[in-house]
Amino acid sequence: HLPPPSSIHHTCRREAQCLQQLKESVISQISAGFEALETEYAALYASKEKLEQDRRQLESTREVQESWIVEQRDDLVRQCGEHTEQCRSWAALQTDQFGKERILLTGERKRLERAQRRLAADQDILNKRVKKLE
Repeated sequence: HLPPPSSIHHTCRREAQCLQQLKESVISQISAGFEALETEYAALYASKEKLEQDRRQLESTREVQESWIVEQRDDLVRQCGEHTEQCRSWAALQTDQFGKERILLTGERKRLERAQRRLAADQDILNKRVKKLE
């Protein structure tokens, strides 16, 4: 026994409405999902851009620091070279001065040795005179 046609029509229309609502709900959920994905993608892209910017900044900072370190090293090498040259110059002057003083001291030593010999000779003469006087 079949239901009257108006009842079938009414049931089909209700099912069509349900299917339409389900379709709209699915489309709405898919759209919301896509919007959420687009928002997440935008946030990730912005984060990636920020990371890239930070990387470039760090790279620039590193280059500046490396340049500064090289400058400091070169300056220290130059200063050490100057200091070494000053030390060599000072040592050469000291060696030269020492040589001059050694020559002077050698001359003085020889003069003192001659004076000692004269003193010894004079002492001999005095001793001989004392013996004669005795």
